[in-house]
Amino acid sequence: MEAKPYSFIETEKFYKTAADAESALVGCYNMLNSSAYGRMFGETVLYLLNGSNDECITRSGVANSISPFGSGSYTASETELKNIWEALYAGVNRCNHLIEKIDAIEMNAGRKSEIKGEALFLRGFYEMYLALMFGAVPVNTEPDPDFFTPRLSLQEVYDQILSDFSTSANMLPNRAAIAGRANKWSAEGMRAKVYAYLASCKTNNVGSDLELELNHFSWANASVMYDSVDQITTRIISQSGFKLTDQYNYLFRETTRPWQYEECLFTVEGSSTATNSVGNRLNQAWLPQGNVNTRGGSGSKWFVPTAEVYKRYHASDVRRNHNLTGSIPGGDNAPVEIIENVRYYVPATANITTNAYGIGKYRYRDPVLKEISPFMSDGAIPLLRYADILLLNAEAMYYKGDEAGARAMFVPIRQRALYGTTTDLATLTTAYQKADFVEELLDERSRELCFEVGIRRFDMIRFGKLNSTITSLPITGGFHNINSLPILKTNWQPYKIWFPIPTAELDLNKNLVQNDGY
Repeated sequence: MEAKPYSFIETEKFYKTAADAESALVGCYNMLNSSAYGRMFGETVLYLLNGSNDECITRSGVANSISPFGSGSYTASETELKNIWEALYAGVNRCNHLIEKIDAIEMNAGRKSEIKGEALFLRGFYEMYLALMFGAVPVNTEPDPDFFTPRLSLQEVYDQILSDFSTSANMLPNRAAIAGRANKWSAEGMRAKVYAYLASCKTNNVGSDLELELNHFSWANASVMYDSVDQITTRIISQSGFKLTDQYNYLFRETTRPWQYEECLFTVEGSSTATNSVGNRLNQAWLPQGNVNTRGGSGSKWFVPTAEVYKRYHASDVRRNHNLTGSIPGGDNAPVEIIENVRYYVPATANITTNAYGIGKYRYRDPVLKEISPFMSDGAIPLLRYADILLLNAEAMYYKGDEAGARAMFVPIRQRALYGTTTDLATLTTAYQKADFVEELLDERSRELCFEVGIRRFDMIRFGKLNSTITSLPITGGFHNINSLPILKTNWQPYKIWFPIPTAELDLNKNLVQNDGY
């Protein structure tokens, strides 16, 4: 944890003017992807949370600080876990300084309230990811807290997170003045995600076989929480003005922000300034394979997709050929496409039987058009999308007894998945139909939200399916299943639904206790 927030001046000399408050708020947002902490949600968090499941694994032969998170071999001594723990708490601390000091600043009352609301939202957001990753954690609501704060129960942790999101929702406008920043619906959407997570963990007895009671969900009231999910998501659908943007691929390109902002309730923003200390870097796994300097591709391919994620799609579903690809060809005649007057190189179609089979979720434009390093992205990465809200609404309706209404929520998402094709919706509906609604829901969430900031990992955990899914994955049927998946299956243990508390933090704070199994 930071004693003083990175980028802040001495606090007794700061927080005097409206400009100081705005600057402090920038510091709170910068923790989303600060280069000082591995670019967080703009890079490192994607690896920590997207690997070790039935979508994404470490490629055989990769050995670095990231690889344990796709091979299920992570331990308490991982440097990346120490860094993410410190970074998230540094974000909390920056928010706490601003929340404490802003009331004394003379400035426009409306803007003061908004800034405080944004800081509360970000504090809840950082605490939420600490809880999702580590379970019960220390909760800090004051600046520069005691280093010896113990872990609180999940109930106490989530009570604070929900309070922050609820309070901030009442302080924030429908849209932020600066696009990509938190607004009322960002906070409401995160509340819905938290309630759905808690309700499903309770329903599926998540972690009840582990000894540490701090991480148990027995206290949660699933019925009440699913009622809240239903109410909140219905309100977002009817009142927020967000919608599904027409073309799925526009959500993940560097130069399509106007379309992203139609659907994304919250994003992590990349910088177009070469010297800026914040930015997004996606070229080690999340782009189609290719030369990053000449094609805007992923040269390293640290993580690779399983065959299972490919097989979830019908051939006419446009999401398949966007999210999963082959390599971008070299040579003078490499194919290109023009997206809103901007040139992008086009990868080959995915073939699960070859080493070239890879992730293509995000897309860099032609590097000659960029003023920043070709390794970096000045695009925005979605952190909360309207499509997720629709699927959370479907989940809540199902658990409230309205399965027909729940299935109806798949319709607009699947209609978009057929954009530009001649296939009718009935074909996709039939192909994706499952008798078990939860199985169909989880499949649809994977098809729509794969490789997006840990969504699959947390879905599999909260429905009690991560362990059984990994152990039952076949080591046949695709190149990476044969060559890379056995590593994950060998390393995986049921207790790894939680990350370990970093050894460095246990050494520093003797009041912390370790998660089971580590």
